[in-house]
Amino acid sequence: MRRYSTFYCFLSFFLALQFSYGQSFVPPKIYSVKTENGLDILCDNPNAVEVSVQIDFKSTNLAPKEQGQVFIVPANKKAELLNSFTKINNDKGYSFGIKSRSIFGNVTSIHDKNYTYQLPFSSQIPIKVSQGYNGKFSHSGVKALDFNLSIGFPVLAAREGIVVFIQDKFEVACPEPRCAKFNNYVTIQHTDGSFAEYGHITKGSAKVKVGDKVVLARQEIAKVGNTGYSSGPHLHFEVYTQDFSGKKYQDTYFSTSENKKTLIQEGSTYLPSF
Repeated sequence: MRRYSTFYCFLSFFLALQFSYGQSFVPPKIYSVKTENGLDILCDNPNAVEVSVQIDFKSTNLAPKEQGQVFIVPANKKAELLNSFTKINNDKGYSFGIKSRSIFGNVTSIHDKNYTYQLPFSSQIPIKVSQGYNGKFSHSGVKALDFNLSIGFPVLAAREGIVVFIQDKFEVACPEPRCAKFNNYVTIQHTDGSFAEYGHITKGSAKVKVGDKVVLARQEIAKVGNTGYSSGPHLHFEVYTQDFSGKKYQDTYFSTSENKKTLIQEGSTYLPSF
């Protein structure tokens, strides 16, 4: 008498480790499809950015085709094959289970430390950096920059890339962490797999759409605002890569009027080189 297989699947859980993309990222769907000799594990990724999926397989009477545990699923991909399992003994049933976690981006990406960014604004007067890396107000453990700009000031892309996340529906702000969930932002992925986030933009001000290619740096993408965890109008800028623990913040060098490659410092003022 044939015994039917049992399939236990714990769908991937999303690591909501950073508030800023909580409104946009859709966790990929991981599921199984029976085959003649076993089953396939597939993944649907509805996001405009690739996702990394880490899977722990446990099974009886099944042999996996791939031994690896980390899989990179392309953007906007349906039915991406992660792994195939073949029955070891065709006269017996099998059981199968997975535990998984996922995060947007490619966890193997390495930020190009030699890349020089453009300042994310155009100005004829020097602009002050009100908070820098590991700033005391809200940047503890965060390599991010706050440029002291007024509401409505154009936000320019600091580097070319593809728009992967946008949030611009909020207008609430307060100088407390509880308001972090109201942050508006545009996130752009670069060719090296890193991401730049432009934060606290004005409600409804995004000039781009998810999936748009920002072909050139200095393209306008939004307007400066005062939303989320913020004590006043400014532009928040950060660059990071991802691993399964969350963001890995990166040092960024900028081209300024005084130096072609500058590491921005809190309290200093800067003019664009263009």
